[in-house]
Amino acid sequence: LKLWIKKIRDLGTMRIALVGGEPLMHPNVVEIVRYCRELGFATSLTTNGFLLTRQKLKELEEAGLQVMQISVDRMTPSPITKKSFKTILPKLDYFKDSKISLHITGVICADTLPESKAVLETGLARGIPTEVRLVHADPLSRFRVERGNKEELEAFIDSMIERKRRGEKIHTNEAILQYQKSLLRNEPVEWTCMAGYKLFFVSAQGKFWECSMVHGEKHIMDVTLDDLFANYRKKSCQAGCGVYCAVN
Repeated sequence: LKLWIKKIRDLGTMRIALVGGEPLMHPNVVEIVRYCRELGFATSLTTNGFLLTRQKLKELEEAGLQVMQISVDRMTPSPITKKSFKTILPKLDYFKDSKISLHITGVICADTLPESKAVLETGLARGIPTEVRLVHADPLSRFRVERGNKEELEAFIDSMIERKRRGEKIHTNEAILQYQKSLLRNEPVEWTCMAGYKLFFVSAQGKFWECSMVHGEKHIMDVTLDDLFANYRKKSCQAGCGVYCAVN
């Protein structure tokens, strides 16, 4: 991992996000965070929060972690997802005296929509930047879960736009919210995908992926700057793309 992280830094990367799976399952996650900070990375970690303890948060803070994203899907578990806000609510108190910036991210689909508003309200009521994102399709426009009623989904996105404009801590920008509305309406949007250039993923096996959905076989240790520059282009899979990291 350290070899790969050093390679990522040598390619000019400025920010690294430790994601999963579940990064807190890694026995050396604190050491990995410390190494990322020693190399000068801005460093974040995304977790479901199940394994988070006061001690682990303290260790991550001492290692230099700057941002933690807790990913939840609903207030309560369902047959589709166990990532519930209720499970980690008591752990929000851990952050009261922490230097780590916390934000909450949820997802909107048919299963979660009835509780998405509660997820948003719960985070915002505690002063935590919170967002709930529209579930996205894969590069072949296939959805793993049912999306839900389009009118209800659009109304919810509109409510987040209005709250954002009022200064509430909706943890995304309005352009992304408007983009999600365009996805619901099947409206074309003019943009150029930066995946594989300004951002990329490295798999658990060290493979270079343009984004979370487009998986390549080249190893990160073999990637060159020319490879990155070659990905600054429009891509056949970007029409209707819902991978908001790539859009952003």
